[in-house]
Amino acid sequence: MQRDDVLIKSLFEFVKIAHTITDIDTLNFEYSKVVGAYGYQAFICTEIPGPYKYTKPRTLFGIWDEGWNNRYFDKEYFRFDDCLKFLAQAKNSFDWDDVKQSGASTDFGRRIMNEAGQFGARAGLLIPIRSFDGRMSVVTLMGMDVDKTEEASIAIEIASVFFSEAGVRLQDQLNGKSRESTFTPRQLEILKWLAVGKRTQDVADILGLSQKTIERHLEEARKRVDVVTTNQLLVSAVLTGQLEV
Repeated sequence: MQRDDVLIKSLFEFVKIAHTITDIDTLNFEYSKVVGAYGYQAFICTEIPGPYKYTKPRTLFGIWDEGWNNRYFDKEYFRFDDCLKFLAQAKNSFDWDDVKQSGASTDFGRRIMNEAGQFGARAGLLIPIRSFDGRMSVVTLMGMDVDKTEEASIAIEIASVFFSEAGVRLQDQLNGKSRESTFTPRQLEILKWLAVGKRTQDVADILGLSQKTIERHLEEARKRVDVVTTNQLLVSAVLTGQLEV
């Protein structure tokens, strides 16, 4: 089996089991098998104050270098971190090179990234994840010799959405919180067609509805589970066992 096939298989195995994982340690371990294959040894999910503020991000879960974590927060690097500033405007995943080459890059911000190299990180990747009510979290990954291909970024982004959603679900359970997660039969019908690659107009034609009606059902479903994108909506449906992949 070729390397790409092995990596894709690992990704889909993680996607399939993410909703069955019952503790954070197991979630971290299973996610590490996916991103580790692309060269990332450290990763963390944090909640980011937004819009961008010079306040401390809240660590949620992950496997991170304790030495770098202590230095970052003791020296309050989050106040000067170019990546956090870039994150406020980013819609898609981005890496440290994207930040360095942008107008958001500063001398001190580049120094922070360079210092991370002392803790085994020469490259970093960030995946922003926004909720429907405007809250933002981000999955940050660091490594030495990482795969920067587009295929790698897509695979990591997919895995990271499942990682984030599963982790938040587990933390909500520990804190005695719960989110309304049951979709209506019509919403599930639409999601099942989207999951096999159909576009909203295709689904509208299949179900004999207008595209506007399909979009309204999707918006209501996103509000129900507090997500922004349809991809996040599909992830939530899979993680709650209402949609099979």
